[in-house]
Amino acid sequence: LQRVLLFPVHRLVARPFVVEGRDAVEGISGPVLIVANHCSHLDTPSILRALPWRIRRRSAVAAAADYFYRSRPIGSLATLILGTFPFSREGGVRSSLERCGQFADDGWSILIYPEGTRSPSGAMAPFRSGIGLLATQMSVPIVPIGVSGTHRAWPKGQRLPRPGAVTVRIGAPVTVRPGADPAEPVERLERAVAALT
Repeated sequence: LQRVLLFPVHRLVARPFVVEGRDAVEGISGPVLIVANHCSHLDTPSILRALPWRIRRRSAVAAAADYFYRSRPIGSLATLILGTFPFSREGGVRSSLERCGQFADDGWSILIYPEGTRSPSGAMAPFRSGIGLLATQMSVPIVPIGVSGTHRAWPKGQRLPRPGAVTVRIGAPVTVRPGADPAEPVERLERAVAALT
């Protein structure tokens, strides 16, 4: 569905579409934790399209349970097309973090937006502390990604996207020592993503 439906529609909106740094993840064989900035509904299709097929075909996207999964049809459609799973931003966060670990144990990469929501201005917001727990407990390489242009094409609050240039920059994988203080990788990953936007 991504190849025959999602990406052709994405091509109509993301013009031109530029991917930089794909070689940074070419040699990775196992699952990764992908962290990216978030300011538009175009971010996920842009990142998925930018990833090598080997990673994309086994990638799960953490999606806000209170937004995408309020409606069963919308949640099911998001899961079917984007490979999303419900992630609690408030309340049951620990169970959502554990679910991410289970996905990684089964060989799945996880795409997560540590800001927790789309930026209304396009400027990157501080990363939430949960990404530090994931980074220290999952024991997988962490791939920072910066997306630019999507806020202009489809900002939060706008009903439909308009065509515009989109760039996805993939950074070198970051490793975090298991058992490290979870606060340390939060700032480190935030800096890595900010440098790519």
